[in-house]
Amino acid sequence: MAAQGKALTYLLTVLGGIAGALLGFIVTGLVAHGLLGLAGMEDRESGRAMIAFISIAPFGALAGLLAGIYLVLRYRGGYRGFAGVAGRGALIIAGIFAVGALVPWIYGLTDDVLVRNGPPPEAKFEIRLPPNAALPEKLAVVAVNLETDKNTMPASLTETRTEDGRPVIAGEVDLYFRTASRTIVLSIQGEPDRLFALTLPSNPPASAEFGPWQAVDYVADQPGQGLRKAGAGDVYDIRYRVQPDGLIATLTRRNMDGSSIDGRPWAPLKLAAKSKSLECPRRFPPCAFAPPSPSTPARLSPQRCFSLCPALRSPRMRPRQKQATRAPLSSRR
Repeated sequence: MAAQGKALTYLLTVLGGIAGALLGFIVTGLVAHGLLGLAGMEDRESGRAMIAFISIAPFGALAGLLAGIYLVLRYRGGYRGFAGVAGRGALIIAGIFAVGALVPWIYGLTDDVLVRNGPPPEAKFEIRLPPNAALPEKLAVVAVNLETDKNTMPASLTETRTEDGRPVIAGEVDLYFRTASRTIVLSIQGEPDRLFALTLPSNPPASAEFGPWQAVDYVADQPGQGLRKAGAGDVYDIRYRVQPDGLIATLTRRNMDGSSIDGRPWAPLKLAAKSKSLECPRRFPPCAFAPPSPSTPARLSPQRCFSLCPALRSPRMRPRQKQATRAPLSSRR
């Protein structure tokens, strides 16, 4: 019974501290707001309220937290000495702050979206075709999609080349959701769809190097029919990696209306990754940025570009749609 009584006391102390903090925050904010008004401060664009509740009210919340913990420990727990109250109060405060820090961390682990306030991670991939395959003259007849259990995302094809006598199609696709079910689907006009099951974890780590080549997993020979496992004759491979952080977007000279400066044409928007620089108009669509001076390009992080550009803030994701030619992957296995 004594142990249960102590546990109840500590629980009430935590609740008392939280209640005191909330009460202290509200009362201090309201009093500060009123006093600032009496002092003649204008409430332009809620500036007075912001000062009262952001700059001053937290001190009231801290005082209320300490007062709530002290009152419960003294009158419920019977701890009247300074050492008893201070020691237990410090442990309770540490516990409250620890729980407060764990809440956003747990939320981040359970949230389906990988990145809420910035550009999503980007998967780079290369698909290697058989030696006797010929690359289409126009990439418009080639489509690569990332299919997950949450969405379907079209990929952007960035390069075609021949490597060791085999055609290679390179591209990139954004990873919006936290899921381990990811499949790259290669669709070439007049040919069966070929599906590569990615072995990325739900929250994939970044990598500067491509992984090993991975053979195709499934083939859809006829539209609307089930999948078959790829055989020895299906000589298609894929390798991929997740783009590491630390990219710097270099935004060149530009007027706010999109015209050139001093009659000089624009340099393209580029991303610098280590020593490699590549044009990336898809990842950073044209936005109106004004650099500090016409002769000095603005160097902004991708997160800053994302926050400034309305086109980037618009989520480029679409919900999974039913396709008449091919059923979802989960229903065909």
